[in-house]
Amino acid sequence: MENALWALLIIDKRAEARRASGAGRVRNVLRSDRIVWLLCEHLLVNSKIKALEPFDWSARLQGVSVLACDMSRRGRCSEYFSASDIEIVRGHDLDFILRCGIARGEILRAPRYGLWSFHHDDVGRPPS
Repeated sequence: MENALWALLIIDKRAEARRASGAGRVRNVLRSDRIVWLLCEHLLVNSKIKALEPFDWSARLQGVSVLACDMSRRGRCSEYFSASDIEIVRGHDLDFILRCGIARGEILRAPRYGLWSFHHDDVGRPPS
């Protein structure tokens, strides 16, 4: 993004807890009726997709303010920001928010041009 200025990095406080619970993810995979597919996907598919490789953003985001939000999930995919976090976002006077995932509620109206949301699809995974 050459012509855009990174103004705020918004992160979900729950993300660190999810990363820390690797044993829980392994347990869920082992209990899954799709274990063979999940193992093949991990070993054969994901390892070949360049877009899934880790990327270090630290140099590009150096000096950017970070807001760790208390988000809540409702339904299968919809996430909502707390009222206090929305007010902090408004205080940054953002043009837009670029988000990977589905957000709902008042956060959609917080930036000047709204929230631009990208919701990924599972790579080659059969429907559950």
